[in-house]
Amino acid sequence: MGSEHPADSRRILAVIGPHGGCGKTTLICHLIGHVPALGCLKLSPRHEPASAGPGARPRDRGGYHLAERTVLEQAGSDTGRFLAAGAAHVQWLEYDPHDPSAGLVAALARFPAAIPMVTEGTVAVAHLQPAAVILVTPLSPREMKPSTGAVLEAVTDVVVNGRAGQHHETLSRELRAAYPQLRPMFWWSADLSVGTPPPPFLARIRMLAAPPQRYTSPVPVPRAGSSPGPEA
Repeated sequence: MGSEHPADSRRILAVIGPHGGCGKTTLICHLIGHVPALGCLKLSPRHEPASAGPGARPRDRGGYHLAERTVLEQAGSDTGRFLAAGAAHVQWLEYDPHDPSAGLVAALARFPAAIPMVTEGTVAVAHLQPAAVILVTPLSPREMKPSTGAVLEAVTDVVVNGRAGQHHETLSRELRAAYPQLRPMFWWSADLSVGTPPPPFLARIRMLAAPPQRYTSPVPVPRAGSSPGPEA
């Protein structure tokens, strides 16, 4: 996507994982509680339905679906958990994996422009230019989804779930041995099911999600007894 994409002016954090059940949704719920006015966008590839026969037509390229509010609010679902945690805005996009652009533009248009966002799904890494890419993983993931493996080089933060307090050098050594393309800036450990992420991690995320500070040149104040300059 080019520079005209609506994501260019947004503060976006991308959360990804090697497989289901690794703690992505739980981490996002923690972030909602610590980052003011955080919006959440769940991203899922839209799969072609089973063919109804030789004459069945595939869905249109670039097609997408945005879930209705009743679906988003379903108790126990990822989006329902985001809303229950206090997310400022939630959307769920099912996008065309071959051409996600139209769906992403439509989904972003539903978010208030001023709020920071966290996304769940790997498509955000390549298309939304996130400020941070956070990989949530157990120390020994049972698999690495191809879509996640393809973006490991973009990961900025690794949160090893289930190993609270373990030294990051131990964690990084084991995961880097298995995935040498993984070279994050930061390693963190937490047991997200029973506790919050480390305070330094939360402080980093709050900083990235905060609106940029605009510098305003101070207006010079005339000194006592000085005369104004010549009129134009």
